Amino acid sequence: MSDNIRYLGDWGHRATLRGHRVLHLVGKGDKGGKPATMPLTVPVLRVLEACRGERTEARLTLVRRFGCRRAHGERWQAWPVRRAEGPIRWSWQIVRRRLGGSLSDAPVVCRPAFPGEVGMVEETTTSRLRSTWEAAAPGWAKWEPVWARAAADATDTMIDEAGVRPGMQVLDLACGAGSQTLRVAERVGPAGGVVASDISPTMLEHVLHNAAEAGLHNITTLEGPAEDLDLPTAHFDAAISRLGLMLFAAPGRALETVRAALKPGGRFASLVFTTPLHNSFMADPMAILLRHAGAAPPGPGQPGIFALGDAGVLERLLIDGGLVDVRTHVVGATLRLASADSATHMLQEAAGAYRAVLADLAEADRAKAWAEVRDRLTQFESGDGLEAELEFIIGSGART
Repeated sequence: MSDNIRYLGDWGHRATLRGHRVLHLVGKGDKGGKPATMPLTVPVLRVLEACRGERTEARLTLVRRFGCRRAHGERWQAWPVRRAEGPIRWSWQIVRRRLGGSLSDAPVVCRPAFPGEVGMVEETTTSRLRSTWEAAAPGWAKWEPVWARAAADATDTMIDEAGVRPGMQVLDLACGAGSQTLRVAERVGPAGGVVASDISPTMLEHVLHNAAEAGLHNITTLEGPAEDLDLPTAHFDAAISRLGLMLFAAPGRALETVRAALKPGGRFASLVFTTPLHNSFMADPMAILLRHAGAAPPGPGQPGIFALGDAGVLERLLIDGGLVDVRTHVVGATLRLASADSATHMLQEAAGAYRAVLADLAEADRAKAWAEVRDRLTQFESGDGLEAELEFIIGSGART
């Protein structure tokens, strides 16, 4: 079997396929052994799509098992994918039509990764994340003041939970354009300092520009994914992350990095969305976009807007990350915009996670999806503009 069809992956889906390599089916198991199988899901399809871009003479075949689930009596339906077809976009509906029936019974032949391949997957994931947020950076910088006003009280509470005081050194993970970074910088004063970190270099440029305009000279920047930051050990008095932790590819590993960088007794605090039920302004548009893209919501353990919002999830993550004295509590906020049109433009321009859902659709299909989002957002309009209630959870913990 050919070894040059590799798992290239898609950001946010490493947990689904990490440690596996997609293979073509040639009638024999991997090196004489029976290959493993796994369900055919949207993340798997994205992996297969990436694999097809490689130069290889191998034939990639999707197979669907149906009939009896036991080894005896199973039948297989094969769908060969020819190189001559060129890269295509595989949507959930297309594969369902080609394979027929339920996708839950459609395994893709895989095998464990060779040593060193996981690093390749991590690198690809980081690259996709950086591309997503680099593309969204100008829009986020434009619209961040709207979010800053809406989440002002919640942000101050998060900073309080981190125990930020004058003279401290503070780390801000996934800082975006840095409105919360500036609030921390004002609180720690000239005797303290803030390191603003983000995967997008353009975001960091906006942070420095905003800091200069505010007359703040105690902010430095550090580019890179939170999981892989090169931070000094036991250096920071506190750390924060506003609306970022739920989107990290590996939040557990990011927390391990933060914990090592905190001084003993230093606290980390994070602000994330709770659940779709209590954030319909965010949930309804995402559901519409996913439907148009033929995609499914992120599964358990995968990055997403609401990945850490269920009861106990954020608390468990902080505890598993080695933090103690863990506290969580829910806070509300009100987002105000001029209209549904304005809200739609904000999501289109600033929300990287939303933009990424439609990235593979044609322009006309993207326009149709956003038009439906706009219509749905009119439910939040009133005579005074658009007003939507948001719900966050703040989680914090300390290093021993």
